[in-house]
Amino acid sequence: MRRVLALITLVAVPILGAACGGSTPSTGSSPPGSAPPPRLHLDAGAGSVGAASLAPAIYPVRPAKYVLDGTLADLGASAPVRRLVPHAVTDADVRHLATVLGLDPGSIVHNGNGFTVSGPDATLTVSVDGGNTFVTYGLGGPQAVGGSSGSNGPIATTVPPTPSTTTTVPPDVPDEQATATNARALLDRMGVLGTEQWSVDVANSGGVAVACPVGVPCPTMPPVVYDRTATFHRVVNGSNVEGTDWSVTIGAHGRVESVSGMWATLTVLGSYPLRPTHDVFADLQAGKARFVGPQPMIAMGAPAIASPAPSSVAPVVVHITGVALGYSTWDAFDGSTAHVDLVPTYRFRARATDGGASYDIEVLALDPSVFDIVKSSTGTSIPKNIPVPAPAPAPAPAPVPEPAP
Repeated sequence: MRRVLALITLVAVPILGAACGGSTPSTGSSPPGSAPPPRLHLDAGAGSVGAASLAPAIYPVRPAKYVLDGTLADLGASAPVRRLVPHAVTDADVRHLATVLGLDPGSIVHNGNGFTVSGPDATLTVSVDGGNTFVTYGLGGPQAVGGSSGSNGPIATTVPPTPSTTTTVPPDVPDEQATATNARALLDRMGVLGTEQWSVDVANSGGVAVACPVGVPCPTMPPVVYDRTATFHRVVNGSNVEGTDWSVTIGAHGRVESVSGMWATLTVLGSYPLRPTHDVFADLQAGKARFVGPQPMIAMGAPAIASPAPSSVAPVVVHITGVALGYSTWDAFDGSTAHVDLVPTYRFRARATDGGASYDIEVLALDPSVFDIVKSSTGTSIPKNIPVPAPAPAPAPAPVPEPAP
């Protein structure tokens, strides 16, 4: 028998704390006499108050009690809302991307929702989905999906009973700084970043698998980096906006193994009123806040869950130590047309009493008078104040049968 010890590491290394690129100008309040900005129609699936949030919990969620440490800053009366405008892709755009990535631009294939260019060992796909334009490139033939046929995977080393071992190290994998620089240069040649502001961090992918006979101690071996991924985050109002990133993975000999991202630019819809920070915090305490994306389990208050945690489970006390203005993507609609809007949010800095690292609780900051919550399937509005149904009583336990004589 053999026992196997595997170690896989993925370490994010920030590069250059300052963001790179240009900046998107902000917009203040609309001047007197100007037309008001358009009303927003936000998808119900993105928030915590809506039909999706009323479904029974699949398992008990520990309730949270939010406590404010100090005072909350006033972050202003209004903030701009922006919209991601997808790039209108042409054959010329696809030919340019293929040339930059080393593919034959003459092999463009039109499909139902975009373009595909295939080479002997790599594939480029430019697709339009839900009103957004996505670019994906990866090593592998036409059937490869989001992966690489190159050096991806841990380095395996068989350990004999003797102490001597050998390990094959991928050659010429660029360091973190070179990965960020080379990835930025590639995206600039592709022309997909534009003049907006971006920050970058680098993640190292690698590992080592060790097999050794029973009774022989497995040696401790450092993980081997076989490629690095540079991720570029769009920066708005000094904060990273998740969900609109570009990533480039570079492996052995500096070869580009994959590229992916949303190809779009930002436009300002107008300036929209914000709720006071203390009002949004009161909603957070009452379980009525509109959360942005997935939240830590302890950030989900019991009043927002149709099947609350048992009363025997004590709530975890979450301390709010501050708040900052941020931005987040939110699916939106104009009639039947889908969009992605960047809406202002409040990022409450939180820390649980029972330990753990600090984290952000991000909730929608817009005043309810300027938006409607709509269902993506029908486009019909959902009332803003939805009563939370009472949980169904738990069924009585089945009787325990008497033992046979």
